[in-house]
Amino acid sequence: MDIKKAKARVNELHQELNHHNQLYYNDATQAISDSEYDTLMNELKRLEELYPELATNDSPTQRVGGAPLKEFKQIKHPVRMLSIEDIHELKEEQLIDGNSKTEHNLIEWHKKTLNALPSDQETFTVEPKIDGVAVSIMYEKSKLQYAATRGDGEIGDDITQNVLTIKSIPISLPKNAPRSFEIRGEIFMPNKAFEELNKIRSEEGEPKFINPRNATAGTLKQLDPGIVSKRPIDIIFH
Repeated sequence: MDIKKAKARVNELHQELNHHNQLYYNDATQAISDSEYDTLMNELKRLEELYPELATNDSPTQRVGGAPLKEFKQIKHPVRMLSIEDIHELKEEQLIDGNSKTEHNLIEWHKKTLNALPSDQETFTVEPKIDGVAVSIMYEKSKLQYAATRGDGEIGDDITQNVLTIKSIPISLPKNAPRSFEIRGEIFMPNKAFEELNKIRSEEGEPKFINPRNATAGTLKQLDPGIVSKRPIDIIFH
């Protein structure tokens, strides 16, 4: 197979594998068996070994991560990355103006928010809080360019290699996607997966993680993406 045919086949394999990743990890279904998927992946790996110039950063083979890093690079957020403001529910409620302290805090937050918004933008959504690690992902020309932690809100750690191991995150987008855009979300570890991970660590004599968020944060701080690829982390986008 010459380079021209190899390039065409590599592009086909990219599309096929990305399609099946989307079905499996985002739509909870699959159109081919695991062995058929492995056959496609192995074919792509062989072609990239034969023609290294065809091995791109957005290849499905890069999901397993690259070589360990010596340290994280720093990335400046194009728009400041703020944290979520908490209003905790208290076990022993103290009444303030006839309302519980939690209700009072929520009312005050509502007033403050309305004062900061134009009058025609009073729309709210409510969803469960996922306790994980905030992340910003930047796409350029339909390709994932980088992923960064919040850091101090202005500058975060470049965790691109670690994020590439999370198969529910697309490496490439449809061609009609915006030319450049940033999307933010929360990387987390499901409770059941966390319990299973701690069980394995206990059996291997490793210290247990305190909670799922602690496990997620510790995972994303790993300089070796090979370790990250073995941890059961996922993402929910805001």
